Amino acid sequence: MTNSMTIYEALDLETTIEALAEQTGGEISEEDFALLIQAQTTELSKIENVCKYIKHLEYFAEACKAEKARLNEKQKAAENRIESIKRFLNPFIQQKGKFDAGVFKLSDRKSEAVEVLNLDAIPAEYKITKIEVSADKTAIKNAIKSGIIIAGAELHEHHNTQIK
Repeated sequence: MTNSMTIYEALDLETTIEALAEQTGGEISEEDFALLIQAQTTELSKIENVCKYIKHLEYFAEACKAEKARLNEKQKAAENRIESIKRFLNPFIQQKGKFDAGVFKLSDRKSEAVEVLNLDAIPAEYKITKIEVSADKTAIKNAIKSGIIIAGAELHEHHNTQIK
C-alpha cells in the first residue's frame, strides 16, 4: 500500500475542525486544537493532511481577499453611477420642484460643505491637531536585546511554521 492519501482522508481534518468550530460559535479552544493536532501528528501522512488543510485555508483566505477587492470595486462603480444619474436629474428636479414619480417623491435639498484649498493658509484657531502615539517596537526590541529593561514591554520569541 502506498503512502498517498485519498481525498477523503485529506478532507477528514477539515471536517473535524469545521464541526468543532460550528459547535463553539466559530472558535476552537487551545486545548481542543492541541489535542486535534497531537492526534494528527502521529504519522507523517497525517502531518501531510494538516499541511494540506493549512494550504487550503491560506488559498481560501486569499480568495476572500480578492473577492472583497472585486466587490469593493463593483460597489464604487455602482456608487459613481448613482451620483452621475443624480447629477443628470438634479437640474430637472430643481426646475420642476417637489413632485411624485410613481412611487417615488423627488425634491431638491440644498446642502453646504467647506472645501479646504490650502491647509497651510488656514488660521490656527480653525485647525485640529491630532497626535497619535505609538511604540517604536524596533527600538524597544533592540534595547531589550542589548540588556536594557523597558517598562511596559517584553520580548517574546515565537516559532512560526512555514509550509512551502
